[in-house]
Amino acid sequence: MRRVLLIGAVAVLAVAAFVVFRIGSNLDSIVARLIETHGTRAAGVPVSVGSVELDLSEGKGTIRGLRVGNPAGYASGDAFRLGEITVQVDPKSVTSSPVAVPQIRVIAPEVNAEVDAKGKSNLQTILDHVQSGSGEAPPEEGEPIRLAIGQFVFEEGKLRGDASALSGDADDAFETSLPSVRLSNIGGARGATPAEVSEAVLKAFLRQTTKSVAAYQAQRAVEKKVGGDLGKEAGNLLRKVLD
Repeated sequence: MRRVLLIGAVAVLAVAAFVVFRIGSNLDSIVARLIETHGTRAAGVPVSVGSVELDLSEGKGTIRGLRVGNPAGYASGDAFRLGEITVQVDPKSVTSSPVAVPQIRVIAPEVNAEVDAKGKSNLQTILDHVQSGSGEAPPEEGEPIRLAIGQFVFEEGKLRGDASALSGDADDAFETSLPSVRLSNIGGARGATPAEVSEAVLKAFLRQTTKSVAAYQAQRAVEKKVGGDLGKEAGNLLRKVLD
């Protein structure tokens, strides 16, 4: 597998599923091992999986409890927790290129955004490692697997943020819902490599996460500036506009 990126723990799940469709034995444990091995290498942080269930005849797979740890220097918890990931695959396309994937859904993802005293976030640290290529696996011989994904969805997510180390304000933390992220027609007719899929997904996911964090910070700034109930109302209104 070429460089399978992190939320390629999401796309890793897809790639791993396609690989085991072709291997044909010990499927669930092989998928879990591939996700953990390639995800950890790509992200530079521990990646673990709770459970894997595959139904080859139906072309379906479910991964539960996928967790991505925090980089060194941040809290001991997780940066990401992806509650449930479901994949639909056209079984007839598994031995062809591109592999047809009607849908991948990430249900109830949880993101913990932490900003240190220098203004660097745990999410940016993971992204930097991914983009550096330092976790890249040796290239495969021959043509890489290509995926044509009809729809990629993150939904019912939660975002927790903590910038108290930067601001010096112990109350500078928040929790909010994370708007859904939807991508369509990834790879087009030719299909995209796992690395291309993962990068597209990661960028979209982090854009939405960053937007939500920025909206909260703007809300807090207005509340502090105006003060009182009026400040809260103004801050809430601004956040709705920015979200």
